[in-house]
Amino acid sequence: ASMSEGAVEDCWRGYTWKFTPEINRPITTQDQVIDFMFNDTGRVVVELIAIDINGCTDTTFQGYDVHQAIAEFTVDKDVFCLPETVTFTEMSTSDTTLVSWEWEFGNGTTSDEQNPDPVTYTDAMGETISVTLTVTDASGCDGSKTVDLSIYEPVSTIIADPSLFICVGDDINFTATDFTQFGSNLSFNWDFGPGNGTSTNQSEIVTFNTAGIIPITLDFTEIASGCMGQTTAQVSVQDYPIAAFSTDDLDPTADNCYPITATFTDESETDVPLTYSWNVPGIGNSFEMDPTFVLEKGTYTVDLTVSTSNGCSSNTSQTYTLAGPEGDVIVSPTEICLGDEVTVELINAVDVDNYTFFFGDGTSSSDVSPVSNTYDDADLSGLVFIRYILTDA
Repeated sequence: ASMSEGAVEDCWRGYTWKFTPEINRPITTQDQVIDFMFNDTGRVVVELIAIDINGCTDTTFQGYDVHQAIAEFTVDKDVFCLPETVTFTEMSTSDTTLVSWEWEFGNGTTSDEQNPDPVTYTDAMGETISVTLTVTDASGCDGSKTVDLSIYEPVSTIIADPSLFICVGDDINFTATDFTQFGSNLSFNWDFGPGNGTSTNQSEIVTFNTAGIIPITLDFTEIASGCMGQTTAQVSVQDYPIAAFSTDDLDPTADNCYPITATFTDESETDVPLTYSWNVPGIGNSFEMDPTFVLEKGTYTVDLTVSTSNGCSSNTSQTYTLAGPEGDVIVSPTEICLGDEVTVELINAVDVDNYTFFFGDGTSSSDVSPVSNTYDDADLSGLVFIRYILTDA
């Protein structure tokens, strides 16, 4: 077309192209060079009709052979776990002779063999491996095909019932989940840590009698493929604490005089940090390590529960009695003149064995009620306080 002379090159006229046996309509254009896609292989005749400004035409013909190389191959497995060896079978076609084969196996290896040796895959960067075959025929035509190989790993999860955080002497029911996605099952091999045994069962009950962090290892194998995996867990086993406390403010073997502000000191035995729950019925609760309670007259049971982070707990309690005399005093009259008499009487006495009144003028009286006192000291004036002491047995 570029050799044509005198053709008109405006208004989209000048050249008409025909392609036989292509079914396409003729292409009329003002361009000397065009692109055309041949859809079928075989012999193609290209006809060019050139027309000049006067309407004169000239025609030329040129024959071409259209070739195509079609890359094709099969794999003996396209879903597998690693490591695995895969066989590739070349099945490419062309209407002429194929002269080269270039394989890229997706693991950094290549081959120029028509049917390469089986390829062993040992690792993968993701869940797929792309394998590409490019073939070239004698005419220089290329064809390419890519197949994605799917990679999977068998998986299993450790289920611990009731949990992985227990106390010495507790049981855990271990269960391994199965993997059946690709039509097989898993076999199992447990290691429950030093002194705790092994098992090939899917589920196993284990008793832990030693405190510490115990490693659990589960190895599993997909039965059909032999692919293996491993998962681990840790069991936290804690000793039970021994609850204990003391106080310097109370004697549990005798009656104590009320009221008392008593501080209780934790003396629990433990290898791990503890939480505290104190309870004194009728008085209150505390979650401090060394709490203080104000105790009135009565009998109290002080209760302490200590717990570890795994819930291993211990309880202790101690009973204390607070006693003492009780009573009120009536004074009459409360306003007097010098030389007048005042009467003092003890009432509502409970647990009182002895008592003494101090009249504030330097005199006193013991164990007599009612009792009178005459205020005739000329130095006394203003307020005079009467004090009394009650004593029990």
